[in-house]
Amino acid sequence: IVNNVTALAGGGISLQDAVNAEIVNNTIAFNDSAAVAALAFPPGNLSVSNPQPAGIASHANSTTLTAVGINGFSDPLLVNNIVWHNKSYYHDASLNGTMGGLVAASGHPTNAHDDYWDLGVLDTGNTADKLAPMSSILTDTTGYDASNSSSDPGFVRTYRNQLISAAILDEGGNFISLRYRQLQASLGDYHLSSLCSPAVDRGTATGAPADDIDGDTRPQGSGIDIGADEFSGTGWSEGAALTVLNPVKDELVAANSTYVVRWQAPSASMSSFDLFYRLRRGTRYQKINTTPVTNTCYAWNVPGNVRQENAVRLFVVEHTTRDKDRSPRFRIDALALQQPNGGEVLLGGNTYSILWDDKYAPNTTVSLYYRVQNANGTWGPYQTIGQAPSGDHRFDWSLPNLSYHLGQVMVVLSFWDAAQNKVVLLDASNQPFTILAGSPAVTTPAAAA
Repeated sequence: IVNNVTALAGGGISLQDAVNAEIVNNTIAFNDSAAVAALAFPPGNLSVSNPQPAGIASHANSTTLTAVGINGFSDPLLVNNIVWHNKSYYHDASLNGTMGGLVAASGHPTNAHDDYWDLGVLDTGNTADKLAPMSSILTDTTGYDASNSSSDPGFVRTYRNQLISAAILDEGGNFISLRYRQLQASLGDYHLSSLCSPAVDRGTATGAPADDIDGDTRPQGSGIDIGADEFSGTGWSEGAALTVLNPVKDELVAANSTYVVRWQAPSASMSSFDLFYRLRRGTRYQKINTTPVTNTCYAWNVPGNVRQENAVRLFVVEHTTRDKDRSPRFRIDALALQQPNGGEVLLGGNTYSILWDDKYAPNTTVSLYYRVQNANGTWGPYQTIGQAPSGDHRFDWSLPNLSYHLGQVMVVLSFWDAAQNKVVLLDASNQPFTILAGSPAVTTPAAAA
């Protein structure tokens, strides 16, 4: 259940009056809640909606059930699920020249929430009500059972929906139009990529189905895999020569995460490996593993105290023969900047909220800059947007009116220490975004003398 979008809550699954539901061995990932439906807005306020749970949302039981003594909410059995990076937004009518737009949940002025909102209970009147996942992989395990994990599940290929919203008169009393661009299933592949995925063999057999989404028998290894896919390969990827499969060129790897490195090698002549990485050219390679790796994959604990690094290299070396291969250059990013992060289409002259997370650089002052791509493809100089004090996570930017119709733009954030003497973290948009030229000013000609 991936890459779906809902106007209210539960982009993956929405539950109501589901008394004996079971949600077992599912992959519920990269879904979105846009919070543009009427019920997402507070009574009497059509300007700013409230963010909603984006993965699995459970609603209070209806009066039909409460009338016969079944109170509470839908509280399903949740076992062996991957519930990952389901993102919550809200609608702000003041953006884009009062045409409105979506803002990630952490930027809400009065009801902020983590952007990734995998699980939530609504309308019960009790904020302590929550779902109870077990033996699952979640974006954030805070407050849930210790059997859950927050390690990256290691999908083959993922993508994030690109959402566009605007106020518009429509049928049925709806006043917000929501569109998203991607409709090709081939953009994502949510199978487990290797034996090194933290989902492999980590589930519980209790209540697990006999096969997976592809019809493969469970289990394939020593235990049930978490999620919809049961990994059916071995720990060895056969190849004619030692070849790093991923990271791939320009891939973005999150700092302070667990990332599954994969390679292939001939089993007849190779048996164990060492891994090394460097952050940038001219720096020393650092060893990753502590003991020889006997598979052709490794779950790497990516360092967290890094700036945005755009030229990272990774070497895999056969332990005995010393044959080696290196990855192409890839990126490690603290992922502090949340929006704009690439692909957005904005209108010059309007106000847009820049959002960030300072968990890798707390108690810092943030300086904001932007740069514009020239017509010849080169990038222009950095231009100042403004500065935000420590503790702020939002800056409302008055978008520039560029000199040409379609401007490709990047935003850069510098996080300064308390004395403002040293940049401790640097982050930028992952990809360029677009600023459209705004409407030209109209002046009334003076009356003739």
